[in-house]
Amino acid sequence: MESILADHASEDIRDFDTIFLPYGEKTTSGTELRKNGFRVADTNGNGIASLAELELFIGSCLNKNHDKDRANFLFKKYRPSYIKAYNSAKDIHSGSTEVLPGAKTATEDDYVCFSEFRVFTLYLRIYAIMFDTFADIDGETEGRTDEDDSRVDKDEFLKWFHTSNGGPKFKVFEGVNSDEDAEELFSYLDTDNSGLITFTEWSESIKMEEIGEGTEVGVLLKGDFAPVKKKTKLNRVRSKEVKTTTAKNDMTRPKSAKSKPKRVLIMPPKVACAYLPSNRASPDLRDFIQAFQPFAERTIVCGKLRKEAFKSIDANGNGKCSLAEISEHVQKQLKIAHDAVRGDELFKLFRPTYIRAFTASKAIAKTDDPEDDNYINFSEFRVLNAYLCVYAGMGDEFFRIDGGTDGVNEDDDRRIEMTEWIKAYRKLSTSSFIGLRGIKTDEDASTVFKEMDLDSKGMVLLSEFCDYIRKKEMENKTTLGKLLYGNALKAKAVDPS
Repeated sequence: MESILADHASEDIRDFDTIFLPYGEKTTSGTELRKNGFRVADTNGNGIASLAELELFIGSCLNKNHDKDRANFLFKKYRPSYIKAYNSAKDIHSGSTEVLPGAKTATEDDYVCFSEFRVFTLYLRIYAIMFDTFADIDGETEGRTDEDDSRVDKDEFLKWFHTSNGGPKFKVFEGVNSDEDAEELFSYLDTDNSGLITFTEWSESIKMEEIGEGTEVGVLLKGDFAPVKKKTKLNRVRSKEVKTTTAKNDMTRPKSAKSKPKRVLIMPPKVACAYLPSNRASPDLRDFIQAFQPFAERTIVCGKLRKEAFKSIDANGNGKCSLAEISEHVQKQLKIAHDAVRGDELFKLFRPTYIRAFTASKAIAKTDDPEDDNYINFSEFRVLNAYLCVYAGMGDEFFRIDGGTDGVNEDDDRRIEMTEWIKAYRKLSTSSFIGLRGIKTDEDASTVFKEMDLDSKGMVLLSEFCDYIRKKEMENKTTLGKLLYGNALKAKAVDPS
């Protein structure tokens, strides 16, 4: 792994990084270092190491290279990064799913084994570098001090931008050359839109950007390492034979051009840090979300995708998109994410939910244009895509109840009657939506139905169903409720160009 340290990196992070760099090298000496280092961590010799045991290894390395005070200082300074490295490394290779002797629920996958140890040392350096910059920004002082609150606000971030010479060599810091760029980067890193960035938000955003850009660090952080089989002498001979045969064939036919693999964006489990589809979500919903979540996340890569998509549907370049133009965006992206047939199928299935998402998001950003509330401008486009996913999730639940069968079929009439609701409510205990959970009796279910049925006509339409879910999320002040409320998201219109 090439160095990602900033050119002006502090002495502390250079000392820390230098100590663990040799442990990640694929050399004979690197292997020996790892074997000895893992023995220090694996105190009971069971072949796996806990976070506490790996901290023994980290402390041992620091003490070998520095005096006691310096070692203790470095250990404490970068300790917040250890758990990030640990959690990322322990899931690389699948171990036994059996509960370990003496443990309540822990299995081998809850620990780091030797085959994951090299990558753990790489992660240790990566996350320590992330934390080093975060700590320097927090409190507007270098390192960790009494002024720190483990959160970075916009003022701290902008002051760091003005006084530093840039951050480490992560993709998120590239091309940030003005206050406007810095403010945009802050908003991307502030994934929950709270105005404060925690180290978890900081590190996850940097991680997602590296993965999305396909960098060397991103490949490491993605953790998709295939197991490598040892080659026998027979395997090596056969390998040579294959190469010889291939070479002869190449003399008689031209080489085919290698197609560039399509880059796949790795998305977080929750859409816009707020909506997590339930385990019972239909394959249709999951395919639909796959197409639009990349436009809903606050990362640099996703921001670029949003700008490109908005420009493509804003045909007349007036910065405003109608419901028809948004529908065109939906249909286009579904066909890109899947194929024409599947895309058209999903487009028709979830079409009733688009107007709900459009109506909920079109008045979030305030402008001086009196007609703007009838359209989606670029400032609202990210939330619109998040709402597309969320309201499709509401539709998925509605379709399952309507007609008493999953999806949409000839038994559906796009309305839920009391008998359908009473038959279905018990299956909603694991729903993503708080208003559909915790209904235990037919009497409770009847009360909920009447609350949904606003016009008291004995049937619940999709619009009433969605309004009820939105209301309950906001009443319970859930993260999804805050997203659906939209008030905290209000902003001035932004030009995507």
